[in-house]
Amino acid sequence: MITDPYTPEIVQETIRFTELYTRMARQLFESLLTAECNQNMSIEQKVSRFENVIEQDDLKPIWYKGQYWNIDPHGEHCLFKSDSGLPIEVRIHDNSWIDAGFFSHFLQHLPAAQVLVRRLKPADFHSVIQLFEYMTTQNLLIQLDGTNFKLQPIQ
Repeated sequence: MITDPYTPEIVQETIRFTELYTRMARQLFESLLTAECNQNMSIEQKVSRFENVIEQDDLKPIWYKGQYWNIDPHGEHCLFKSDSGLPIEVRIHDNSWIDAGFFSHFLQHLPAAQVLVRRLKPADFHSVIQLFEYMTTQNLLIQLDGTNFKLQPIQ
């Protein structure tokens, strides 16, 4: 008899935390754009300005969810890291991408995810990749490339 490698509870918790991760990524990036750009600019203009003008040293931490988040833009990505060490990697042109490596770090640093972390032990990059690949076969995630995924749109 063939059984699924992951329980429904693990899959549901993972969906819940991927939704949280992508929501926080979007909100953090929007907060950064709001802090750094003219309010009358379109989102496309703000992203363009962010890519072309903002120097890494000019970025001050932003306040989000009760703590400061440091900002580390690099290429098409921006790493936000909270004072408590919670990392969220944002792809500038599509905040819905979830990098498996950063997601595993996110889980490890998020107190609410510790039950899932214990179930995935070890909740490292390789475990998350395997879980994400399984969720892709279940049509819950879309694999964009080797390490990047996004939630499957609800039909």
